[in-house]
Amino acid sequence: MAIRPDFPKSPHSILSPDIRWFLADEALRKKVKEWRDTGYDGASDTSKALFNWWFKTEHLLPRFGC
Repeated sequence: MAIRPDFPKSPHSILSPDIRWFLADEALRKKVKEWRDTGYDGASDTSKALFNWWFKTEHLLPRFGC
């Protein structure tokens, strides 16, 4: 199966349910996207802080052997 041209290059990108390349529970994926888009409504402050750090902060990894 070919990957769509608009598929993100980064393996860490959060994917929209519209561009997934495999079939899955699309209803669940859309609910998760809505939850993410509302700022993780209902999650604890700690969880929100972790989600934002994991998904909205650039994490540079050291390059070894360069």
